[in-house]
Amino acid sequence: MITITSTFDTPVGPITAIHDEAIYLLKWQGINFEPERNRLLRMFPHLDIKESSQAIWGDETNRLHAVRNDLHHWLDEYFEKGGAGWPRALPAMHLEGYNGVQREVYRRLLNWTMPGETYSYKGLGEMKTDEDIHPTSVACALHSCLLDVLIPTHRVLSRDGKLIRYPGGLWRKKYLLDIEAKAAGPNQKQMP
Repeated sequence: MITITSTFDTPVGPITAIHDEAIYLLKWQGINFEPERNRLLRMFPHLDIKESSQAIWGDETNRLHAVRNDLHHWLDEYFEKGGAGWPRALPAMHLEGYNGVQREVYRRLLNWTMPGETYSYKGLGEMKTDEDIHPTSVACALHSCLLDVLIPTHRVLSRDGKLIRYPGGLWRKKYLLDIEAKAAGPNQKQMP
């Protein structure tokens, strides 16, 4: 399967995706992109990455463009509506290159957090399960994530509620939290 690179404009700068029929990477441009791309190739060594401007022929063309269009529409709606109140499902993502702890942290973020909510590393690690994840392991999983915005790592704050560590920069993290809080309204949960 051929994998292509696509770039999208957002209100907080361009973001680049690497995808085939699902998304491997979604990262803000200009923020250590090449090391992230190299890490992706270590996680998924079979990838044959092409630039979106390179000619791709055959049946794969429609599938690749469908994924690109789906992600483009999802990003447009996210930035328009702040992640709240729209029915669009997340685009398909490749998570098989992550370890079990990383996938569990991402599952908790995707299934148990809502736009406008924030959590501490400890709060996310203790969330709704019999098995806790140590805050350090949560932090490592968030730092390893190659799917900015799709996996809402921006919803995790320090234990005292301060903005810390976001691969796109703290100003982008604040922007994402602000648009989500605005869309969620006054009933949003505070950080546990």
